[in-house]
Amino acid sequence: MGYRNGTFSPIAFAAIVLLLKVAIGLPAAAADDDMRLRADQGTDQEGTTSSCITCHTVLEGPEAEEGVVHDFGLSTHSDAGLDCSDCHGGNPDAPADLESFDYSASKGPGTGFRGAPDREDVPAFCGRCHSDAEYMRRFAPQLRVDQEQLYAVSGHGRALSDGNLQVATCVDCHSSHRILRANDPRSTVAPNRVPATCLGCHSDSSVMSASGLSAGIGDEYRSSVHGAALLEHGDLGAPACNDCHGNHGAAPPGVNSVSAVCSQCHVSTAADFQASPHGPIFEMMGEPACEVCHGNHAIGRTSDAMLEAEGVCYQCHVDGDQGSTTANRYRQELAILGASISEADSLLEIAHRKGMEVDEGRYILRRAENSLVQGRAAIHTFNVDRLTEIITTGQEIATESAAFGSAALEEFARRRGGWQVFLLLCVVVVAGIWMLLRRFEAPDGPFPIRDPE
Repeated sequence: MGYRNGTFSPIAFAAIVLLLKVAIGLPAAAADDDMRLRADQGTDQEGTTSSCITCHTVLEGPEAEEGVVHDFGLSTHSDAGLDCSDCHGGNPDAPADLESFDYSASKGPGTGFRGAPDREDVPAFCGRCHSDAEYMRRFAPQLRVDQEQLYAVSGHGRALSDGNLQVATCVDCHSSHRILRANDPRSTVAPNRVPATCLGCHSDSSVMSASGLSAGIGDEYRSSVHGAALLEHGDLGAPACNDCHGNHGAAPPGVNSVSAVCSQCHVSTAADFQASPHGPIFEMMGEPACEVCHGNHAIGRTSDAMLEAEGVCYQCHVDGDQGSTTANRYRQELAILGASISEADSLLEIAHRKGMEVDEGRYILRRAENSLVQGRAAIHTFNVDRLTEIITTGQEIATESAAFGSAALEEFARRRGGWQVFLLLCVVVVAGIWMLLRRFEAPDGPFPIRDPE
């Protein structure tokens, strides 16, 4: 059954696989079983009796896959050893009367029961702990303790103080009981889930109309280069809503801060623009730098077409002025380098298909492609000389790569010519041998073939 002749029998192998599956599933299964057991017994995470859990388990059902007991059991608060009374007050040690459902001993006067807060009181309700530095240091010393203050000055907080009860509070983003850490992929505030959380309100026209905001932001973001990178390709480095607007202090960036927001990622591009002739002009006009050309939520992938007659430059410039002339120069320079790169790439691909080694040529070509990227980024300097310098360097590199491809094709031609000569010689030799054999076998030859008698 076991190890024989250097191999495992099928039965032993199956047994080992089964044991591994059981071992891998034990932690998660044990956690779920532990949570259900505590619910059935009416105990909290530390195993002490809790009338809260006892009653809510009966109300929701011991096998409920959602609800207060289930959700709180999965939360970071539960992991930290907190229980219901830490938020809601009351006396969880009071015996639960499941026959009469008399809650006076656990929730009545004198028990300190706070219950669920009114919507306008949620920030202060959560802030009782999250604004207490000494208390929070016991559980998560890295967390900021000014979140309540930030919320108060945010767009959400100001609207709430003005009486708008539809705006987001802590529970709308983090949920009420199933609160998970931000780095937990299941969390409502995990990077790839932030857009869905924000759009729960910001795609609802009935909610947005009360604030005079558009409900089309969701579609715009999902169609953008940022949205596609995060939601379709799983690039967690792509910006979500909070990367531009902030978290607890969420607010739309002001006109003068748009470039500061974008420059968190696009550092060198923002520096080039600020140092360009356009930088002080945009500032003087009160225009949001990046947004004028690229938009905000529906930011598309950039292309050289932006420099054409129907492109973004012509939102301000007209045909024939200095701006349009410069844009045309940029487009022509980039097109020339792009064509050179395409030509070199075609030569290398042909050589590769013929079996030639072209890795070095492709490495050279990547340097030319980098020059093209740098040239496109240098548009933000609005310095033609700077762009020409980059394009010239890229042209030289592309020419070198094309020369490598041409040399590879010439080498292939030489090799093919050598093979042709070799094959021709082989044919001549074989023909000569055949003729020689025919001569030997002739009637007047040294080895004539005679008919059998």
